[in-house]
Amino acid sequence: MLAVVAVAGGIVAARFLVPAEQAALEPVNATWLHAPRPLPEFELLSHSGQAFGKENLAGNWSILFFGFSNCPDVCPTTLSTLNRVVGEIARQGKRQPRVVFVSVDPMRDSVDMLAAYVPYFNPDFIGLTGELASIQDLTRGLGVAVSYSPTGQAVPGQEGEQQNYTVDHSSALFLVDPDARLSGIFSAPHITEQIVDDYLIITGQK
Repeated sequence: MLAVVAVAGGIVAARFLVPAEQAALEPVNATWLHAPRPLPEFELLSHSGQAFGKENLAGNWSILFFGFSNCPDVCPTTLSTLNRVVGEIARQGKRQPRVVFVSVDPMRDSVDMLAAYVPYFNPDFIGLTGELASIQDLTRGLGVAVSYSPTGQAVPGQEGEQQNYTVDHSSALFLVDPDARLSGIFSAPHITEQIVDDYLIITGQK
């Protein structure tokens, strides 16, 4: 009788414990794409002046963030958060992601501009710029919303002076796996501890 009770108790416990364990392995705040989506092809330049395309994302986990150097608040705040994220992951002895900042304002964000801007937040961060059409290939492929509002001058893609305009863009972070596929999305607000925890879950390090 005792043996039967013990077995029955084990079955009941398993039914409750296994789902809890599985649920603990799901990210709390990030969206995890269990069927990762391949990224589109693109050709850009890094802030060091080197060609950078989809193939350069292979072999590493990467976090892509789309913004621009003239951004007054969201971009510098998010890059500072990402600096804390990679620092905390390193402190835990886990595999760090590369952080790639893709400018959606290539008319003003030259290679030299990004070379001065991006390393300020972390010398290992990578800044990308290039032709607007190539950037749009990437933003469309990932579903990044970007809009340009003129403030007296023309906007990117139009003729004329292109300096006085504002840029609105998605603040989401895009997690790319070592096969250059979109595997996760971190939506705002970006909280260091939440990003670290979900990143470690998605990458199988927790």
